[in-house]
Amino acid sequence: MAGGTGLLNSGSNFVENMDLEIGAVEIKDGTTDQRATVDSNGNLHVYVANAAAYQLVNTFNQPVAAIPVSTPTTVVTYTVPAGKTFNVLGAVGSGAADGLFTLYINSTKVAKAGSSFQGRAVFFNFVEVGLPAVAGDVVRLEVENQEVSPPWSGSAFAYWGNIFGQLI
Repeated sequence: MAGGTGLLNSGSNFVENMDLEIGAVEIKDGTTDQRATVDSNGNLHVYVANAAAYQLVNTFNQPVAAIPVSTPTTVVTYTVPAGKTFNVLGAVGSGAADGLFTLYINSTKVAKAGSSFQGRAVFFNFVEVGLPAVAGDVVRLEVENQEVSPPWSGSAFAYWGNIFGQLI
């Protein structure tokens, strides 16, 4: 039985907070007999056509040390090679103190989030939609040190990050 809760709308009738069980569903290519399968452990396996047509890229840096408070600083960049498209799937930023992380494609801000003492890492997830960057574009993760807690307020701290996606 499928777990979780949700909202089902059937015309003007709503059913809330229910489990929904669907049996015998087939996910299949429209022109062949290639099907997705579920193994005995519940793992979904799919066939990916032209899987060799792209390359996964994960670029990261060594920690950028001594970033002063409220000074925007680039943590990691990726430049899309000539003749390629980079489908940005996500980025991660982290540091030794509170940070405000911003992800850019060239000068366009595409995401912004902050970390705190409750969670030092920030995760940007675009796996469902992907953000296309074309040849020559620069994907950049930037951070501003936001540490305001005494006795460290005003201190410089180290931050790091990575950018990942598909190179097509």
